[in-house]
Amino acid sequence: MPFQDSIISGTQAHKHESSSATGGFLATGLTGITNMSEGSIGYYNSSSVLQELVKPVTPAGEVLTFATSETSPSWASAGGVSTNSLSASLASGTWTTSSTSAVAVTGMSVTATGTGGLIIANANASINDAVGNRHGIWVASAGSVSTATGVYNSPNDNDTDANSTTLSIARASQAIAVYANTQGGTVQWNGGTAQGGCNIMVSEIS
Repeated sequence: MPFQDSIISGTQAHKHESSSATGGFLATGLTGITNMSEGSIGYYNSSSVLQELVKPVTPAGEVLTFATSETSPSWASAGGVSTNSLSASLASGTWTTSSTSAVAVTGMSVTATGTGGLIIANANASINDAVGNRHGIWVASAGSVSTATGVYNSPNDNDTDANSTTLSIARASQAIAVYANTQGGTVQWNGGTAQGGCNIMVSEIS
């Protein structure tokens, strides 16, 4: 900036400190930089030279980010978490089994719609079985049932009891199903609203 007093004349570096002797602070809303576009963001390179990051041509929710190993910022699509909820149930009637091996419960399966992320599935069941009998309930990827994902009830007295189990898995299958077995006799799964009915609820998180 031009500089002159009674001792020296010439130029000195633009500091723009608070003192008026160095130009004072630049005023908001009045100070411009030639060739910057509307909506642009300025950043500095390794030589301390101001660079321009132009706004997206048609903004669509992009966010300012630094890609891995990059030295300058850029625009990128916004991340975040999306969820989708699905369910199935025994709407009415009953379902029975006397199998000691785990079998799929008719009507208690859900086909996920996403392509990645996590699946959290919860199954609830209203079940009648015989005195002293135990039954199991599992939720798993269809076709790959594992007792590690379910629970057994305690022997009961021929009454109706509520059972539930929850599975949290990385998406390995689009189809999630509920499985059941019995350790003796026949168990009956109650549809409708009896003891809360039987249902599976799946949340997709990606």
